[in-house]
Amino acid sequence: MSVENKKIVYFDYWTVGIGNFKFFDQKLKDKGFETKLIHLASWKGLKEPKHQTIQGIDSFDITYYKTNRIYDVLRKEKPAALIMLNASFITDRTLILSCRKLGIRSIYIMHGALVREEYIDENIKIQNQSLKRNRIGKAIKHLKGTVWNYVYTIWKFDKAYFFKKHIYDVLLGSFLNPAKYLNYPPPAFDLHPDLSLVYGELDKAFYEKKNLIQGSTIKIIGNPDLDKHFKELSTLEDNKEEFFRQSNIPTNKPYITYIDEGLVEDNFWDNEYRMDFFKTIIEICNQAGYRLVIKLHPRTARGKHASSFHELKEATILSNTNFSKLVYFSEKCISHYSTTLIYPILLNKPILIPRWGRSAEQITLYTPKEVTFVNSLDELKRYIVSKDFSYDRSDYLRNYVSFTDGKTDERIVGHILNQI
Repeated sequence: MSVENKKIVYFDYWTVGIGNFKFFDQKLKDKGFETKLIHLASWKGLKEPKHQTIQGIDSFDITYYKTNRIYDVLRKEKPAALIMLNASFITDRTLILSCRKLGIRSIYIMHGALVREEYIDENIKIQNQSLKRNRIGKAIKHLKGTVWNYVYTIWKFDKAYFFKKHIYDVLLGSFLNPAKYLNYPPPAFDLHPDLSLVYGELDKAFYEKKNLIQGSTIKIIGNPDLDKHFKELSTLEDNKEEFFRQSNIPTNKPYITYIDEGLVEDNFWDNEYRMDFFKTIIEICNQAGYRLVIKLHPRTARGKHASSFHELKEATILSNTNFSKLVYFSEKCISHYSTTLIYPILLNKPILIPRWGRSAEQITLYTPKEVTFVNSLDELKRYIVSKDFSYDRSDYLRNYVSFTDGKTDERIVGHILNQI
């Protein structure tokens, strides 16, 4: 590769997920590459600087380029590769086609666990309850950015597609059935990145079976979120008192960790219901002699209702913490679903999944072999104090934890370099 083209662009819809690039960014820079993040925070109505440096990565909102056209931005930057965290949305189609036309390698990296195949239909149904609200308003909002960019890029890529039904199927399908077309779309030529990097065998098999990224080379890299965990595993029990003090967790009683999912921020619940839900669990924990520690989802911590958690005086609220340590010292964990439940599974902790009230309407990503489903508050009271839990998580770990060496970053960089 010529030196002048040693540039790699990261893409995301905002800057919150920059950590998904940060952990391997320095290794690319050590190889002589210039890296930068291009994001669309302004499209989401977020007030971000046009240019800023975040965790050592130069980050540019699309407004920095004085154009709203993604194709033109990539034509100007002309990187060797574009690295993206999704490969299903309309804008992902825009990115992939732009790269294909401009001779840029498109690389997709997983950044969270996939919904199991048997739960997809249920997940589509639940997500559509939220996504279909105010559809016309949402469609109008996306016309200038998302839709216009896709149409413009199709025009640049191959005008013949305007005489085929694909483009119209995508736009109409996204309006009528947004959860399916945006999150679980049918196979299509504009959803085929050159390289797809996935966590494990189950993820690879899922994509191959569904033919979702046909034509893409699929490589297994392991779960990058677990690298730090495996590197620190032997020292998790160290500095317990300091961890409790820094986290404001009382030491006079054991604690249970609730792993927040951002249900209000995802429009599944209203905040009043969420607060009542937490107050009930706090009361049950207190009666059983436990402290409840609530680990907020990043969307919740940044959301407009974050201050309402100050109402929960008898719980410890955390946003940033050493998550492995938090789970290690926890007696049990509670959550509807979360990619981070892999931590209590690895640490052999009981996991309680609420299935009462509105909780029963939420998707579930697990089976009784891995978690304990709690169907009522009376059951919760019993499980909170119970010590009798039995799981067989071997299949789950085999499918979702491919490597335990903490070297996901090295594998990612190796595959990127081989691709370009």
